[in-house]
Amino acid sequence: MADFLVSLFNSGRQVNTIRGYRSAVASIHEGFEAGRTVSSDRSLDLLIRAMALKRPRIRTLAPPWDMKAVLEALSRPPFEPLSQCSLFELSIKTAFLLAAASARRRSALHALSILPGHMRMEPHGVRLVPDASFLAKNQTVDFLPAPIFLASIDSFSSIREDKVWCPVRALRY
Repeated sequence: MADFLVSLFNSGRQVNTIRGYRSAVASIHEGFEAGRTVSSDRSLDLLIRAMALKRPRIRTLAPPWDMKAVLEALSRPPFEPLSQCSLFELSIKTAFLLAAASARRRSALHALSILPGHMRMEPHGVRLVPDASFLAKNQTVDFLPAPIFLASIDSFSSIREDKVWCPVRALRY
């Protein structure tokens, strides 16, 4: 049985697949001497544990995505031109560009507000002041998050086509 499991491992099978094979064999196998079974054999447990150490499972915490593809999608209809997109589409585009440009955590973005004084348009960008009453789960009561300044793309790029990715432009609109 051990040789069979090792041959599966050497052929590239994942450890969970090998465990499945072991379970399938255990359902029809009559058992070994001294009352041991395929399911209860300690040496097979150790063998599979060693396989898991040699080839650990790789977990992706978030699905892979392509920033370039998202930005290209945001530069075409229904997101552009801004004058023709719906409030829903404008909100999606603005939220994404704001999150990407600020590189802040979700809680910091959640603290942003549209109340007077919280969004200050400036000549070269926008200053977003988080709501002082918002308390993130990893924040102390006496800590106030700093305002977020986002520079307008016009202030550092002369490429006209780049303006479609400007979060300041989307916020102004």
